[in-house]
Amino acid sequence: MEVAYGDADSVEATFKEACKVQDSFSMHEKLAAIYTSSGDFRAAEKIFDAMASTKSFRPNPNLWLNYATFLFEKRDQASSARALLPRALQSVASHDHRNLTAKFAALEFRTSTGEPERARTIFESMLTQWTKWTQGWDMWCDLERSLAKQTGKSEDVARVRDLFERMANGKMKKRRARFVFKRWLEFEEEQGDAKHVDAVKARAKAFVDKLQNGEDEEMDE
Repeated sequence: MEVAYGDADSVEATFKEACKVQDSFSMHEKLAAIYTSSGDFRAAEKIFDAMASTKSFRPNPNLWLNYATFLFEKRDQASSARALLPRALQSVASHDHRNLTAKFAALEFRTSTGEPERARTIFESMLTQWTKWTQGWDMWCDLERSLAKQTGKSEDVARVRDLFERMANGKMKKRRARFVFKRWLEFEEEQGDAKHVDAVKARAKAFVDKLQNGEDEEMDE
């Protein structure tokens, strides 16, 4: 209400009172969202800047991801958004680095100012290091599937197919294989043709045959 009908002083006073009785991080997020929804992007960016300068806020991965999303989507500042990641990795816990990096990469796919090829380079590097990181493979595949569905380009469809091929060529537990082949089949039924559908079914059958022959399953990460 104060943002809509008050002035800068009334907003600041109300905000300070709110921070005293509510979680301060949440209140900062809320105010940034209010400014963003009202179209006052300069004010929203000041809030994000203040959060990034607050020592107690910096370890929260959501701060950096939300700030980067804002810069990508509302300010058309892709370079500034990307520059946040090194700062983020210096502040958040090490066990959050992998997921946060992947989420930054996802913004390259999901925003109009992003560059999917940058994201592909990031995912390639991460999955070379963590070859069995199933969450990373699935995230990348989902992003490529969404892009292929949006563009309908043959090269984008081929990228999705290549990722499924790479996952299927690795060693998988039975549950993981069922998941991969199911999603691959759904993709081919949506954007492929009968030839590719039959090929996936054949690959799935071959996997089952290998299990029946007593070949070991590989653990997922």
